[in-house]
Amino acid sequence: MRAVRTHLAFRIVWLVFGVTIGIIQLANGGAARSFGLCLSGVGMMLFGGLWFLIPTIPTIPLRNALQASHSAALGSGKFRTALACCALACLACGQILHFGFQV
Repeated sequence: MRAVRTHLAFRIVWLVFGVTIGIIQLANGGAARSFGLCLSGVGMMLFGGLWFLIPTIPTIPLRNALQASHSAALGSGKFRTALACCALACLACGQILHFGFQV
């Protein structure tokens, strides 16, 4: 439980940011009946969850940021990698469907 409390404010900010963008895209996709925008919204919500697991901490100097981010990370490396791949696939496929095929 202590690991969740580490940089909790940054975790919540990034989670809310990703989920808010995802909800906005889902709403826009539903209004426009665009499956691509809805899929992009799901991808952004997944990124919000990923950013909760691995918070970006802007107050730490850049040379120490990667080490601090990995020391504060939650979950296993395989889970975070799978979540990142799923989020990226949803976001990319959604953008391709929306802008490439108007779906």
